[in-house]
Amino acid sequence: MLSLRELQLAFCRSVVGPPSNELLSLIDSDVFSADERLSIYRNNVLTRLSETLKEAFPVVRRIVGPGFFDYTAHSFIEEHLPSEPCLSSYGKQFPQFLKSFPAASELSYLPDVAQLEWSISQVVRAAPEDWLPIARLGDLAGDPATARLRVTPCVQYLTSGFRIDQIWMAHQQEGDDLSRWHVDSGEAYLAVHAGESLTLNILPKAAWTFRSHLADGHALGTATAMALVVDPDFDIPAALGSLFAEHLVTAIGDEN
Repeated sequence: MLSLRELQLAFCRSVVGPPSNELLSLIDSDVFSADERLSIYRNNVLTRLSETLKEAFPVVRRIVGPGFFDYTAHSFIEEHLPSEPCLSSYGKQFPQFLKSFPAASELSYLPDVAQLEWSISQVVRAAPEDWLPIARLGDLAGDPATARLRVTPCVQYLTSGFRIDQIWMAHQQEGDDLSRWHVDSGEAYLAVHAGESLTLNILPKAAWTFRSHLADGHALGTATAMALVVDPDFDIPAALGSLFAEHLVTAIGDEN
């Protein structure tokens, strides 16, 4: 007799591969055989997970076409079954999967487009938080360089060697002029922000470095130092002021 843990693992394996004889022996057979019963469940799972990926990555699907996307999605599902009960979190590993997927190797920009789509889905779902005025910086005790600014979860920062913002926008409606972007259009330092509406903003590299380090939880001094490496003339007071002016800071704390 299989333990509960062994039964669960055997059942999960049967979704993406042939079921074990031990598992089949535990399933009642009447109108349908044990393998047919599992096949019904397997098809339902694969269909639902495929639909979830279609919903999360519509631009990737438009770029490669429905048939190729279904093949790619099934290949991904075979290696990455859900690890959480909420399907809205399923697909996080899809952009990384595309980087090593041989069939998509010629589309070098595709993983970054997928990462942009995933970021969009996350900021759109994020719960807005109350923002703080810049005057709250005056409440800090000690060295301001050790302060950590919590950036709203409604914004994410990502970079790409391609203008993935142009690629994404060019594929938003059927019949759009897809000639508006080109794979060699240049790199992108991008802020994906879901405020009153969704915006994709290209930032100067130093500003992107400053904001992305803060969003990743680094102290103000570290984010400043990294931005100055990119641009020694980077205007720190202006950058800090715009961060608060855009209502992006939701909490201020000390490094310790």
